[in-house]
Amino acid sequence: MEIKTPLAQSFYVSSEAGIFATSIDLYFYTKDPSQSITIQLRPLEMGVPSTIVYPDSEVTLYPSQVNTSETSAVPTTFTFPSPVYLTGKTYHSVVLICNSAEYKVWVSRVGEIDAENYSSTNSRKVLVSTQPNSGSLFLSQSGSTWTANQYDDLKYTLYKANFNTSEEGTINFYNSDLDGISNTIKLLENPLEFNSRQIRVGLSKTVTDSNLKFGNTVIQSITNATGDFVGYGGSAFGNLKLIDDGEAYENGYYSNIPLISLTGSGKNATVNLTIGNGVVVSSGATISSGGVGYKVGDLLTINPPGTNKLGRNIKLSVSNIAGHTYCV
Repeated sequence: MEIKTPLAQSFYVSSEAGIFATSIDLYFYTKDPSQSITIQLRPLEMGVPSTIVYPDSEVTLYPSQVNTSETSAVPTTFTFPSPVYLTGKTYHSVVLICNSAEYKVWVSRVGEIDAENYSSTNSRKVLVSTQPNSGSLFLSQSGSTWTANQYDDLKYTLYKANFNTSEEGTINFYNSDLDGISNTIKLLENPLEFNSRQIRVGLSKTVTDSNLKFGNTVIQSITNATGDFVGYGGSAFGNLKLIDDGEAYENGYYSNIPLISLTGSGKNATVNLTIGNGVVVSSGATISSGGVGYKVGDLLTINPPGTNKLGRNIKLSVSNIAGHTYCV
């Protein structure tokens, strides 16, 4: 079949997980002595090949790289620059593009004799009685409007990658050269935050040694593990100080609402809240569970309570803590 105009063949990927296509074999009867030929992998949309081309799926071969055969026995391999992922349980297509009527590819046509056995005796000839797969051959004048041919299918072999999952692999990343405005973006002020490689460990019980100062080194006698004293915190209790009463919250009384730390390292405290007219009622925020690691003045907020999860900007601060626990 001539491919002066775009030609496409659809195919179905039956694997649930999809495949990574590595190459495809096509079979040519004739070729142009000077014009190249290009193939692409594309998704199928509304039953016809899309204009979208899968990344790394376009391959162009020159005439010297194209094999021809009068019996459709010799393949021409198009190898993709990298494996092309094709989603499973989905139809895809291979599209052939060239500017010459000299390229002709082998197709399978229902009711005709297989060309590989055409010269054989009648007893050895093979008749094409069914289509070899569930796809269709498409013809196009423009590359965007396609007509399906219900009797022909392109002869091809699609190859997929088989991955060795029993061994570890290595991947390398690199930054491309900066070539001006096209791939450089000006960052906002202080866009990066770095944390030193350290952990903070809570001591196993409340420590009341008034002589312990910031920077002191604490040594565990049994293991000789050491750490530097960096701060302390405790369990919050009592009423929280109202910094911002918020807006647009659902009215009601809410118990055991988790507190979110905006400053400090405290965690796991909860609060009982009374909300009226969309805001926190004065003195209406009381600690129900004190959590650990809080300091007086730590700033806290909540996710909106209630059925509709409405409201924003409540800000509370810790007024009282108990059971100071030193951390290293």
